[in-house]
Amino acid sequence: MMRAVVITLVLAGIAAGLLGPAPCARAQSIEASAVVVGGTLTITRERDLDFGDVIRGVPATIAVGNAASGRFLIRGTRGAEVSLDFLLPTFLMVGPNTLPISFGPTAAGHHTLPQAQNAVLFDPHVTRITQLRASNGFLYAWLGGTVSPSLTQPPGVYTGAITLVVSYTGS
Repeated sequence: MMRAVVITLVLAGIAAGLLGPAPCARAQSIEASAVVVGGTLTITRERDLDFGDVIRGVPATIAVGNAASGRFLIRGTRGAEVSLDFLLPTFLMVGPNTLPISFGPTAAGHHTLPQAQNAVLFDPHVTRITQLRASNGFLYAWLGGTVSPSLTQPPGVYTGAITLVVSYTGS
């Protein structure tokens, strides 16, 4: 019986040595860190899209670089990636009367400086991914479009809401 206890203790000692740390093993740790920013985004409507006076039967187009194009200023975390999504009307309205409005594949633009002539043009019907300016977190977005009055278009001041939704992508 004594021999069985000794063998058991020897086997337990061998197992403990095999399962424990090796004599030359070392350990070191690193830390993980993340900077959580406020993530605040502000959008300022700087200028409405203004077609001015239009003539019945004659479509009127405003390009991104035109002083009458709509302009937004977006402010957020410097260098952050954002998505731009426009919610666009298909008609402007005055009372029961409608005026068709459309937005072509280059009717929107964005740039980190207020320079529409240097804007990156894009289709406002498609989500655009871009970055806020690294030095100050600014981004400008412009929108142009085309109205198409009919030959019998009733006179009036036609309006419609255009909404720009800006979101951080997390990238």
